[in-house]
Amino acid sequence: MSQIDRAAGFDGVWRPITMTPINAWGSIISLLVPLGVFLWGIQTDRQDLYRLLPVLMAFGAVSGLIGIVQIIGPPEGPFYFYRITNNGSAVGLFANRNHAAVLLACMFPLFATYSSAPNGTAQQQRLRQMLSLAGAMVTVPLILVTGSRSGLFVGLVGILFSAVIFTKPKQGRVVRTGKAKRRISITHLVGAVAVLFLGLVTVLLSKGDAITRIFAQSPGEDTRGTFWRLSLDIAQKYFPIGSGLGSFVEAYQINEPLSQLNPLYVNHAHNDWIELYLTLGLPGLGILAFALVAIGMRGLATWRAGITGRMHTRMGKLAAALIAMLAMASVTDYPLRTPSLMAFLMVCLLWLFADRSPDEASANWSNSAAEAE
Repeated sequence: MSQIDRAAGFDGVWRPITMTPINAWGSIISLLVPLGVFLWGIQTDRQDLYRLLPVLMAFGAVSGLIGIVQIIGPPEGPFYFYRITNNGSAVGLFANRNHAAVLLACMFPLFATYSSAPNGTAQQQRLRQMLSLAGAMVTVPLILVTGSRSGLFVGLVGILFSAVIFTKPKQGRVVRTGKAKRRISITHLVGAVAVLFLGLVTVLLSKGDAITRIFAQSPGEDTRGTFWRLSLDIAQKYFPIGSGLGSFVEAYQINEPLSQLNPLYVNHAHNDWIELYLTLGLPGLGILAFALVAIGMRGLATWRAGITGRMHTRMGKLAAALIAMLAMASVTDYPLRTPSLMAFLMVCLLWLFADRSPDEASANWSNSAAEAE
């Protein structure tokens, strides 16, 4: 390169550290979303942070319901909000079926944590458990109709985490008023009927598309393996600095073999771990290693605490589980390149690294977000 510069008369001219400076700026600007959540979170009361749990559950529910509308309607219907998307699949609020499925998969640990809250009356506890159970039962067919194999796998992991996180709360205060009991019973009945109806409708309409895709396409036919191999080869060419932030498309096109050329272009490596290595090289790996060690140590300490009745411990375990699920999903796709899931991850980090004050050491869920019904 230096010889070419001298021959062209550009000797001594500085080059940008990235192949695509404009894309690098775009990538940096996209980080303003999680940065904003971080700046808000560090000056927010711990109890207010925990109140985000039902908010995230509601976000997942809205995305799932929009997904149902999408598969009922035409593939090019108005409920697909992006020009480039997986038409005909339940993508919800996203453009990519895998990202929608990952969000739904993350709902299982959220439901388990919400239903474990020991505060409130016995009726309120049962209502939380019924709502969580209903949400989990509806989430299963919703993941199936997305047609996402990675989402199906992460969903199974989420169910396993939920089984570990959930603990039956101690019996709360019993309200003796018969009228209140009748309201709870009617709510349970309506919830059970709604679960059965939505589950049957989604399964019948989708024919279990995610499972169908698993058996219809063998692993050898999947192009992701090709993307990964080529991306690793390209990463070695740009090591140790990397091709630069936001430059994957250009770096891949320059080095793409003729046998792989087609009218479509590869927008990402479909493995965020490999793409980070390709674009950010050794500095990126160093930052990633530091983050993994910090998160791993904190998560391990939280899981080894073993006092599940304490609010900060339970929320820390939930956060560690969700971060692990997002890391798994990043092996086959790029969910954390969407602003909403970047914000979701930042909330999980705030939960995980929330400082424990002396007052909180013995606090339970009585002051937490679980009171939000």
